[in-house]
Order: sequence, then C-alpha cells, then structure tokens
Amino acid sequence: MGDIPSEIERLIVREVRTLSPRQRAWFLAHRVSPPRLVSVANGIDSNASRDLWLVTDHTGDQDASSRIVFDAEANGFGVAMDFVEGPALLFLMSGGLAEALEAM
Repeated sequence: MGDIPSEIERLIVREVRTLSPRQRAWFLAHRVSPPRLVSVANGIDSNASRDLWLVTDHTGDQDASSRIVFDAEANGFGVAMDFVEGPALLFLMSGGLAEALEAM
C-alpha cells in the first residue's frame, strides 16, 4: 500500500455507498479526513500497542464509546474501544467499513 491515507479514502468512497442511510449519516458526521495515525493497545493488560489509522472520532453529538480504525497491515477496518484512562483498546478487526459500524 503506497500512500495509506489516500488508499483508505478510496476504500471509504467505495464502501460508504453500501451503508444504510442511518449508518452513512453517522459515519459522515464522525469521519476523520484524512485519517490519522493513533496508538491502540493490543490488550487490556498489555503494554504493547500498535499504530492504526483513525477513521472516525468523537464530535460531541451522538458519539459512540468506540471509533472506527483501519489496519494497513491487515488491509481492513476495525473497532477501537475508548477508555477513560489510557489508550483505546483494539476491540475487533472486521474487514469492511459496514461490518465495523455494525460491530460498534
């Protein structure tokens, strides 16, 4: 994968058309464009983290307790759950954007 943010944007453009109107509205309102790198914990008790691309973020309106991320190595979208303290925890790698939104 060359320019990762551009590749993610291309995937989003292709996949956003498949979302339900409700999912599409939420996603577009919370979308991070261009995606940015964030560190996400590999496990609750783990000090190990990995860098993933943040695709959605909190806006203060209809926020979820998790955010959509993209893993360039796995070439797929997933869900990172937020905690009050510490980094977000990688919760689930699902593959497609619609699957990641459903997992939230």
